[in-house]
Amino acid sequence: MSKGLAVGIDLGTTTSLASVGMPDGQPRLLRDTQGHGIIPSVVSILPDGRILVGQRAKERLVLDPENTFFSTKRFIGRDMRREENSWAAAAYPFRIHAGENGVPTIRAHGRDYTLTDVGGMILAYLKKVAEQATGLPVPQAVITVPANFNDVQRTTTRQAGERAGFEVLRVVNEPTAAALAYGLERSGENERIAVYDFGGGTFDMTILELRGQVYEVLATAGNTLLGGDDFDKRIFDRMAKAFQAQTGLHPRENGEFHQRMFLAAERIKCQLSDWLVAGFTERGVEIAGRRVDFQFEMSREQFNEACGDLVDMSFDVCDEALRLADCTLTSIDQIILVGGTTRVPLLRERVTKYFLRPPLDKLQPDTVVSLGAAIQAFSLVGGPTMWPVPAQVAAGIRAETPTPALGVPAAVPETSLPVEEPAREGPLQAVPLQAPAPPRGTRDLRMTLEPPRGLGLPAPHPGSPAGGARMPLPPSLSVGSMPALQAEAMQSILSGRAAAPRPAPVLIDVTPMTLGIQTVGGNVEAIIRRNSQVPVEKSRLFATTSDDQTTVLIRVCQGEGKKVDENVVLGEMTLEDLPHGPRGSVSVKVTFELDTDGIFSATAVDINTGRAQRIRLTLFGG
Repeated sequence: MSKGLAVGIDLGTTTSLASVGMPDGQPRLLRDTQGHGIIPSVVSILPDGRILVGQRAKERLVLDPENTFFSTKRFIGRDMRREENSWAAAAYPFRIHAGENGVPTIRAHGRDYTLTDVGGMILAYLKKVAEQATGLPVPQAVITVPANFNDVQRTTTRQAGERAGFEVLRVVNEPTAAALAYGLERSGENERIAVYDFGGGTFDMTILELRGQVYEVLATAGNTLLGGDDFDKRIFDRMAKAFQAQTGLHPRENGEFHQRMFLAAERIKCQLSDWLVAGFTERGVEIAGRRVDFQFEMSREQFNEACGDLVDMSFDVCDEALRLADCTLTSIDQIILVGGTTRVPLLRERVTKYFLRPPLDKLQPDTVVSLGAAIQAFSLVGGPTMWPVPAQVAAGIRAETPTPALGVPAAVPETSLPVEEPAREGPLQAVPLQAPAPPRGTRDLRMTLEPPRGLGLPAPHPGSPAGGARMPLPPSLSVGSMPALQAEAMQSILSGRAAAPRPAPVLIDVTPMTLGIQTVGGNVEAIIRRNSQVPVEKSRLFATTSDDQTTVLIRVCQGEGKKVDENVVLGEMTLEDLPHGPRGSVSVKVTFELDTDGIFSATAVDINTGRAQRIRLTLFGG
């Protein structure tokens, strides 16, 4: 029996998406009631505590910049007590401060929220969108992360999914998900794939080797503080200088206008992907007691001049990934572009020049990660069997109609959304962080679920409603009572087009950074080396350093530096309840583990007694 649908989610810095595997095996981008499939990763908290997510939240960036939060993924899992993190956060109109153990925390209307809470709000909204679009419960998800995310960032992403009400089946690297979406294993040939992933807040370069259903990561490298947001800031800086030259004033003196300029910078970046010139005009701006006009234009050539070094920085990372994978450019068979920033013409030109060939472009770089995550989720839960067949459909299936063996529940799981649907008109609606149990009764949402032309998603099956011909359903089934996507899924099952369940792709990943511990003098001893395949475990012996010592404190870090200060400190592990004895007489074997999601855990055993010791890990930034 189906436990509900499993979706794939790309939780991005600037935008987030959810997709679902249809019974025929094809992934489909899910859309909200306004037809938006690409959801802004923006959260706005209202004075009464209500929470807005997505496009409605983005509309409040100008109205309430101090309580509207964007690009927060850049800081998730970071220790805000570190100067480089607090300095980077200072550029935003809202404040990110250090909570307990350096956890990044925001404050809205006198209440504190962690960035894990903010991520949970976005994921709760995507869960609502998925349940709204499919008319079914969506309790499970595969969530993607940048390949270069460290342990704390991966752990907090999983926690955010759990706070949204998901069972997180797996945390998958974005480049691996992108390769899944392209279905490159279907060629039957072994290939080496380079995934160039330039998102809104992070950049990754990953080299994979594909052998049938096996996706093996050979190496990954990245920069978690390089992304499309940096292009926006370069444009904004030029706009601010132009405004100062024209008026003698700085736009920050009018907070609302300052934010409008920042949004205009993002818009100019997008427009220059299609146009040769773009601009921004504002008349009658009230600033410092004056009313001024402002006009700004930027050509594509000026944009390339302002941002060319950011593109060059990405190729330094590419060089590193190729070196780690022991590959040359001529040994790469295909290049995949991921992330909205890869729409920039300058970037595409330089990628083609760097790799000596053009990249694949049959899928939109914005959607490819979510589609790949949906393919993995679909496989993990048994393929088409996750779509429940209503009893009235099962009763109407003719004996001669071939159908896969599906679990048939007694009735359609009737659900409505666990969060309020954003109103098409009228007052703003809210998305609570934790969804209550869904009440019975599903509305006909009458949503347009097919993507517009040119979106680049896999073509619908010729027999599907999107392809034209509709398969007849049993008279006992009322299609009007179902959302369009659920009705299409039922037609696919009845017509015998449901894909046969197949084994989930085998994803062999690596740890992006060395995992180590602090030793005497602030040095680092490497425990699990960078580029080690996961899952992996390594053990070390620790001895007490004083008489009757009952605890041992171990500081854990990730990075390639020889000193602790040169790495990211993940947290501290405390080995407790050690037996009394002279110093050096008590030895503890500590086993460090990284699971398939790249998430760290540890166990300890007293060598003398064989008794397992309790370890408490305090995460810094998580």
